[in-house]
Amino acid sequence: MGEPAEADGLPRRRGRPPRVSRAQLVDAAITLMRTQPDEPLTMARVAEQAGVSPMALYRHFRDRDELVDEVVVRLFEERNSAIPVDAPWQEQLRAWVISGVEHLVPCSQVVGIVLTGRTRGWLHDAATLSRILDLAGCDDDQIAELQTWIALSVGGYVMAEAARRKEPNTADTYDALSELAPVDAARLERLMPHIDRAFDHMHDRFAARIIRAVEDETTSGGNQCED
Repeated sequence: MGEPAEADGLPRRRGRPPRVSRAQLVDAAITLMRTQPDEPLTMARVAEQAGVSPMALYRHFRDRDELVDEVVVRLFEERNSAIPVDAPWQEQLRAWVISGVEHLVPCSQVVGIVLTGRTRGWLHDAATLSRILDLAGCDDDQIAELQTWIALSVGGYVMAEAARRKEPNTADTYDALSELAPVDAARLERLMPHIDRAFDHMHDRFAARIIRAVEDETTSGGNQCED
């Protein structure tokens, strides 16, 4: 059998640590976010996932913040690649919302990282959303307000959906209905199956309501997103 190959395809000499590319380290970080979403993303854990020593990471990234920036940029680039740039702005905004949910729910801690301001990677995503709102005919004040509202709404939706997937309605939920007043318990018990089914098309409804809010804002000039 031949010697193991390095990332550049050349045989690795005995005793030499394996090489790893910057992209492979970002892949490892994203894998950790998706498979262990409740664990903090550390350089040591990323190195272990990539099968290299922690020092190997510092050959590519100054620190954890730079690695996180790269992870956020990668996720948002993947998300924005699903946007049909030649389509009407409504279709672009819908794709921005839906692809955002699909990409971010599996690694929802990215939302917390963005909201706490520990990364600049969100700027690429903000530029995309601003472009879409500009196509919708929004002026600068409207874009600033709508962009903030939409970003916070999608972020909150992602966090809620990630939590729901971890703890869907179970038998314990139904048992807890006994703690309510009988009339309230009966109503919720009747609604529970409908609530579960509602999530099957909730992403589309969520995107449609955001689009409608932008349409209302541009036609009325009011602050519909405050309602």
